[in-house]
Amino acid sequence: MRILGQGRSGEGSLAAVKYETALRVIGQDLTPLLLQSVEITVENNAFVAQGAAPAAGRGAKAQKEPARQPFVRRYSAQDIQRLNEQGRRAQAGGAKTPDASSLAESLRTIGRALDLERRRLVQVVKDGHKFTVVYEDEKGEAHRDECYSLSLYKGQQDGLSRRGKKKDIWEDSKG
Repeated sequence: MRILGQGRSGEGSLAAVKYETALRVIGQDLTPLLLQSVEITVENNAFVAQGAAPAAGRGAKAQKEPARQPFVRRYSAQDIQRLNEQGRRAQAGGAKTPDASSLAESLRTIGRALDLERRRLVQVVKDGHKFTVVYEDEKGEAHRDECYSLSLYKGQQDGLSRRGKKKDIWEDSKG
């Protein structure tokens, strides 16, 4: 299990939070904002998500560029735990495969890779269908990887097939 903030301890730290869980929860929280781009960093013992969401309350007038409202959200270890518990309660009884194209599942897949490879997250940037992940390896060396929503989808499907679950999300709708 990859932990955040290696060497840190104490209640309220990110020390026991897995990236897979944290990034999924953040993605679920940000989904209602209908984001095309977002940046997530780890700063001062918290995840910080920032970007610009479509502005609410726009008139029926169509414009070339929709108005955007900047936002910044901070997620402490307690926030991650609380949001994770809320999500689990809301999911109770639902056995459907998560939507691999969702922001939450894309971020979860990135987090799982970071956890498995024992990497330390520096930054995740989503811009359209492209994700850029900046991280440090166990030696503290910085790396930058890019991936697209389609490759994250394929990764999720491979993981499901290894666990013996349905391989194609479309199978959920087949009767």
